[in-house]
Amino acid sequence: MATEKLKICDVEKEIKELEGHSESMEQINEETQKAIEMLTSGIMTEFLPEMDDMKSRIKELTQNQGILIETIQQENTKFLESHEAKALREVVSQVQKYNNKLKKIHNDMGVINERIARLKRRAHKLKQHKEREEKIKQDARKREQEIEQELIAKPATKQKS
Repeated sequence: MATEKLKICDVEKEIKELEGHSESMEQINEETQKAIEMLTSGIMTEFLPEMDDMKSRIKELTQNQGILIETIQQENTKFLESHEAKALREVVSQVQKYNNKLKKIHNDMGVINERIARLKRRAHKLKQHKEREEKIKQDARKREQEIEQELIAKPATKQKS
């Protein structure tokens, strides 16, 4: 029993120590909390102006970046339009070349048509001339045959008397 009393006394002592320790812990916790609040407010006081400055710089950078993006897009549009204009000029140049070639072909066709017309007229004249010569030859042959017929001896015909 004596050992039980001893144990109970020991337990009670430990409880009292823990209670005292608990009170000191609460005191430490309160002090720690105050220190944390003071450090936090000190840090905030120290870094808040810099943070605000950084925030305004970031905002300015973002605005400048937006302006740059817009400018680049405009330049890209101009570049594309320039490319398209160059391509359009090339197409117009090709159209002009083809138009000139077409005009030359048209003129050549006109010259060829004139030559064909002259050749047809000449061929027609030659044909008429040849037909006339042929007619003259035929007429000459016919006359020769008639002359030969007249020159050929004819049997005498009996005369009725």
